[in-house]
Amino acid sequence: MENTTTLGCLVLLCIFITFPRTKGACRFRRFGIDCRYSCNCPGGCNDVNGVCRGPCYPGWHSGNGTVCQTKNIAYNGSTKQSSNYYTFKYLSNKAVDGNRDQNIYDGSCSHTGLNKTSASWQVNIEPPTQIYQVKMYYRQDLRKRFRRFTLYLNDVDEEWRVCYHHQKDSIQSIVNVNCNITTKTKALFVYNERGTPETSGQSYERHAYMELCEVEVYVCSKGTYGDCRQFCYCKDGPCDFITGQCPGSGLCENGFTGQHCQTDCSSIGKYGVNCSESCSASHCFNRQMCHRVTGRCLDGCQDGWIEPTCVKHTQVVPCHLSVKVNSDATELCIRSL
Repeated sequence: MENTTTLGCLVLLCIFITFPRTKGACRFRRFGIDCRYSCNCPGGCNDVNGVCRGPCYPGWHSGNGTVCQTKNIAYNGSTKQSSNYYTFKYLSNKAVDGNRDQNIYDGSCSHTGLNKTSASWQVNIEPPTQIYQVKMYYRQDLRKRFRRFTLYLNDVDEEWRVCYHHQKDSIQSIVNVNCNITTKTKALFVYNERGTPETSGQSYERHAYMELCEVEVYVCSKGTYGDCRQFCYCKDGPCDFITGQCPGSGLCENGFTGQHCQTDCSSIGKYGVNCSESCSASHCFNRQMCHRVTGRCLDGCQDGWIEPTCVKHTQVVPCHLSVKVNSDATELCIRSL
């Protein structure tokens, strides 16, 4: 009896090591298939879909009922501005400290010097990254000063490219900008200028200011794209976080399919390369549930079939009988005691 118990324990251990669970039971604030994604929230997340119960870590966004897979790569970055206000309360780094407070008197915003005809602010992006979405929080009570600003991106080839130029007479204190520039950016530069009242127009002030309270530059975590809530499983590395396109060969990992390799084969009753094999061909206890790569039946076999793939069946007879066994069966016999 002691030997039987030991053998049973060894078999269970072997199964655990060979076939780790792919969904559920993730630890160390991770989630998803093979627990490959980080929750990015201190309170932990649902270990299947990554939904965080509370807020994200600083520098990550969303949470509180959704995933924390949107990263602000400007957070705590290296910054500079063209000049400083006469006190050192409004330095350039105030715009990347994670505080979105737009009341400048709370000391939460940057502020360039007085009596200038131009003003600028810059944050370095490390490592250089393709930028798509930028969100800027300006001083709320004097947002008109932000009108006609230009947002530039400095790419790895040292080219300064215009991402956006504001041309309207009105402006909101929170500005969202999408950049259609595919090269990697190493610095983001916000610029504004003013001339005389005659050349600037009556709606403009004589002097230029830059009073940014927060600048956020969003990218998705690796393996997510679009709104950073969609997941891709590409063979040759993470997909493009904007388009979801897979790099290199454009192929999916084994066990996934779809335009962006987003579909788990097991979720549609299939397995293998590009979901080319059907789970229903096996004799799984649940005919539609098998491992996305190997075809192993996740809930075991139907009676009389052999794990892990349940494609061979057993044939139990008394051992003293001569039995012809089919090629796809395994002969088991019962000896008389």
